[in-house]
Amino acid sequence: MKEIDLAWLAGFFDGEGTICISPQKISHHYALCISVASIDRWILEWFSLAFNGKVNRQYRAKGNKRELWFWRIVDHQGEVALRTLLPYLKLKKPQAELALEFREARSYHKGQNTVNEAELTLRESYRQKMSTLNQ
Repeated sequence: MKEIDLAWLAGFFDGEGTICISPQKISHHYALCISVASIDRWILEWFSLAFNGKVNRQYRAKGNKRELWFWRIVDHQGEVALRTLLPYLKLKKPQAELALEFREARSYHKGQNTVNEAELTLRESYRQKMSTLNQ
């Protein structure tokens, strides 16, 4: 993708995007989620072409309310997208840097379904820091 297109996507993401770290209740997994919502589906399709993910309708048009579309990716795909957009981000740069730090700091034990208490505490601390940055 051209540099100017990445800069444009980053600018749109700065204004309309969201970066969060969400706990998954069943697995003790904390997921990196990035998303963008817009009434213009074609913009979100552009995000999907650049970084994968799906575009879904959040709600249908009703009365004078227009349809709202939603693009979302998680974990590794989100990390790849943030690494690509990071040089161009302005407003969301602190959240993107924290999200990438979160992805690098996690420890995995392949084949194990349990996560030790220290790891859970670390993941929760990242979630709380992200929540504070997003206020």
